Amino acid sequence: MKEYLIYKDEKSSKFWQIEVDGKKQIVTFGKIDNPGQSKIKEFDSAEEAKKDAEKKIVAKINKGYHKKKLATKVKAYLKKNNK
Repeated sequence: MKEYLIYKDEKSSKFWQIEVDGKKQIVTFGKIDNPGQSKIKEFDSAEEAKKDAEKKIVAKINKGYHKKKLATKVKAYLKKNNK
């Protein structure tokens, strides 16, 4: 499981990515166009790692982050409509 989210506003342009590989969870975050920093966390089970990742994804979306595909579509729409 791997999810890449972005957040952009007038002051910020950042990304947050989470990847679950078995019992291991890797979170990478930082400014867009920079490699960012990663943190690795080991869980007791793969199910626990996945469940925790899903909670973190929901929390980020609630803070205004969104999936990269959506951002690309919005950007194309704004460009097309001169906004």
